[in-house]
Amino acid sequence: MSYEPPHPADQPGIKPPHSLDAERECLAAAFISDIAMDKLAAKLTPAALYDERHQRIYRAMLALHGRTVPIDIVTVSQEMRDLGTYDAAGGGRAVSGLLDRAGTVSNLEHYIGIVLEKATRRRIQLAAKQLDVAVHSYNDGDLEAAILEVEEAKQHRIDTLAPTESWALATRENVAALDDDAPPRKVISSGIGPLDHHLPGGGFEAGWLVVAIAPPKVGKTSFAFGNVTRPVLEKGGSVLYAALSDAGVRRLNLKMLCAVSGVPDRAVKRRDMTSNQHQAWAAAADTIQGWKLQVERLRSARDIALCAHTMSRRVGLDLVVVDYIQRVRNGERESHQDIAVTMSTLQDLAADLQVPVLALSQPSLDARRNKKTITAADAKGSGAIEEDADLLLSLLRGKDGAGGIAVLPSREAQEHVWPAEDQTVGGRLISACGWRWDSRTLRLEVP
Repeated sequence: MSYEPPHPADQPGIKPPHSLDAERECLAAAFISDIAMDKLAAKLTPAALYDERHQRIYRAMLALHGRTVPIDIVTVSQEMRDLGTYDAAGGGRAVSGLLDRAGTVSNLEHYIGIVLEKATRRRIQLAAKQLDVAVHSYNDGDLEAAILEVEEAKQHRIDTLAPTESWALATRENVAALDDDAPPRKVISSGIGPLDHHLPGGGFEAGWLVVAIAPPKVGKTSFAFGNVTRPVLEKGGSVLYAALSDAGVRRLNLKMLCAVSGVPDRAVKRRDMTSNQHQAWAAAADTIQGWKLQVERLRSARDIALCAHTMSRRVGLDLVVVDYIQRVRNGERESHQDIAVTMSTLQDLAADLQVPVLALSQPSLDARRNKKTITAADAKGSGAIEEDADLLLSLLRGKDGAGGIAVLPSREAQEHVWPAEDQTVGGRLISACGWRWDSRTLRLEVP
């Protein structure tokens, strides 16, 4: 007796068990990762989905996946047109609506589990209905078939509730990491020797969400570009830099050109460059053009994730920088809810792509007014930031460009402040012992 998911019209009164949200998350994840589609194809059949529109969209995805055709809104829509299911599936609005979901590969196993559990309960519900009909009939064959279907549905539920593949996979990966032949864990230098030495893996590790907190004009962009991003690019790595505004993109471009060329921004803004500086400026532009650097104005965490997954598939990806968290807008009513969505999405992104994500953050206005030492609790949306960040850093700046950095209490590192001999008053450095923010190289220079 083959199982077909019951249609709502066949179940008067109470609707069959289902989770439309989990189904949408599964389908949305397929748009941002080939890995997600591999997992879906291995675990889910169209019959496991409750919504018939979702079934039609998923059948189109499976057909594309079987032909190794990339899955995006255009290819899925065209495949449904070819299959004659485009209008019945809800048309372009139904497909594009999936792009507004926050589907991620790291949560996909959980969503698949929900869909399978609901499908199993529908199967049990249908089997019970068939059994109820069979016990009132005089056909022993129908009764035996109904009993067998109940037993199969029961066993299917036990299989569904078995330990997830992600747990077994995590166990295998952690055991394999201790093997002498295991490849070294991917680590990106922070660009600050003492900080790298302090961190357990010698730098920012793959899968980490690193948050650097500092008030305006302290050096967040200098640290992100000069200390972290530029060395990755100069070694041939690829970086996605989300600047979040047109003005931010222009400022970043100017700072990069000044840092690479060695031409002071004062000379650029006054258009008072020598012929040698003009040549250095042109050479710097050529250098930056040759980098695997993608600077984008991305407003939502979802857009950042989509762009990062696309870049990872096309050219590879070594680092994601978000400048800065409080500018990301996800459509939530309250700013702390927006920040919570941003942090959760960035954490999933780091885990999905196995790259470090460096997110810059500003402290609250009260913390800046009080001029106290910046801590994790001073960050806007501090609850989500403290909970989701793997590493929290506080950037320090004193008089005449004196600089420093502090590791705040976080999951992956013990707190520490550099330079150790330095003292602060109201969070401002008195003596930096040679640690300086260099406006020419656009980085925190360490002696």
